[in-house]
Amino acid sequence: MPGTLPVLNKEAVHQSLRTALALGCQVHPVSRFERKHYFYCDLPQGYQITQQASPIATGGSLLVEPPLHENQRQRAPRKRNASSPHPGLEGDDPEEAAWPPFRVRIARLQIEQDSGKSTHDSAGGRHTLVDLNRAGVALMEIVFEPELSSPSQAAACLRSLQATLRALDSCDGLMEEGSLRCDLNVSVRPAPPSPAFPPGPWGPRVEVKNLNSLKALQTAAAFEIQRQIALHDPGDASRAGMAGTEGGQDLSRFNGHFEFKSVERETRAFNAATGETTRMRGKEGAVDYRFFPEPDLPPLVLDMDWVEAVRRGLPELPQATRSRLVEEHGLTPAQAEVLIGEGEAAVGFFEDVVRGGGGREGRGVANWVCNDLIGLVKAKASAGKGGKGCAVVASPYTSSPALTGQAGASPTASYAVHPEAMGELIDMVSGGEISIRTGKEVLALMVAGGSEDEEGGGRGGEKRQRPREIVAARGWGQVSDETVLIGVARNVVRDPGSARQRRQYKEGKEKQMMKFFVGQAMKETGGRAHPGRMETLLRVELRKAEEEEMGGK
Repeated sequence: MPGTLPVLNKEAVHQSLRTALALGCQVHPVSRFERKHYFYCDLPQGYQITQQASPIATGGSLLVEPPLHENQRQRAPRKRNASSPHPGLEGDDPEEAAWPPFRVRIARLQIEQDSGKSTHDSAGGRHTLVDLNRAGVALMEIVFEPELSSPSQAAACLRSLQATLRALDSCDGLMEEGSLRCDLNVSVRPAPPSPAFPPGPWGPRVEVKNLNSLKALQTAAAFEIQRQIALHDPGDASRAGMAGTEGGQDLSRFNGHFEFKSVERETRAFNAATGETTRMRGKEGAVDYRFFPEPDLPPLVLDMDWVEAVRRGLPELPQATRSRLVEEHGLTPAQAEVLIGEGEAAVGFFEDVVRGGGGREGRGVANWVCNDLIGLVKAKASAGKGGKGCAVVASPYTSSPALTGQAGASPTASYAVHPEAMGELIDMVSGGEISIRTGKEVLALMVAGGSEDEEGGGRGGEKRQRPREIVAARGWGQVSDETVLIGVARNVVRDPGSARQRRQYKEGKEKQMMKFFVGQAMKETGGRAHPGRMETLLRVELRKAEEEEMGGK
């Protein structure tokens, strides 16, 4: 409103302080606010309140680890697609060597004022819609030093930051909703054709604004690198080593000089549909912003006793959590990564399930949580069945967006599956009471049923059922009667329609044909027969059938 003066939000200071301490930043007892002037449609004041000269914290670092391959989480850079209109823009650069974990330094962490949200006409029209609902709200900006050298490193850095912020509960990390946004700065320089020569100077820095996903960040970085290289004179690029080979080059001509004639210092936008960046505006220099002290906000003076109290209350950070999950519970790095990525609630839920049973194996529990439960909850939330109230476990932990189906859920959120119920289901499968297939169907029903409160009731007064109740009500219990199983095996083996499979089994195709017979038995029992026990009985019946055939000749 006109005439409204800015007021500093204490919670914004608290969350910024928690983040700074967790990242090892130096917290300054006194920081100051300034006005940064520029004119754009999403900034109705004509200036932004920020902390350019005196931020709340500086220094610190973030551990960045290489991405893990989908299978066994071994890093495997993808190959370029030579037929692509932009070779080299699909995934990691194949020439990029596998890089070890490293720490990227943090330049500054500051509190500033958010602007509005601009939505440009994607059809190339002349209209821009501006949403000012978030304008004036405090935000935390973290600026990294220019120490990332590839798109994959940039994506890994943002992924690590996302996990850290979620662990701290200072941000839910939902990039698609704008809770976490990323601005990318890219500049290139010529690579020397030989270690004997120094690298060339850095070219102009180009900024790509408001990237809203890890994929967008990696794609934009790859495109921008190639775009800037392509803008340079091919002769200069070849002499500077841009061609990537030394063969046929006159190394004596290389002196580290490289003219960046065509790259402009500018701000660009990323088009997710095309995977390309487009010019938004020229990049202003520091003088253009006309910084001066904010007259309506006094300096921020921190009580250092309060700072130390905040430090003592910091939670376990993702790196420590990852090590504990792998070493104590035997999880694979992939499983640990999924749980950590979903937030503290997912880790807490997993550990509640493991602790609730006498001999539950951590890796098996993680398989159910990571591969089945989280996916079911996300699908339910996206389909609108249960909507924002969808949740998984009544838990004292900060809620995971995946486990709760909502962003920013309270620490006491009511969840759709209690850890005791989840543990009971896992025990039923491992104990042979139901098959894995049936277990998945039971879990889907449990998630679809809504949340479970302290009295055990579901949404709308519908009583929640435990896994054993669901199985009993639907007659899904695994068939354990030996007489019944023997009868099923005999019927499947002696079925006239299976004569060809019996013959192939006898001829040596045991493995392939056994899958057929087990499948037939499972079909006859509605998937309720134990596959291992069924296979044993089928082998007995196949042997009997073979002996009878031999005796009849």
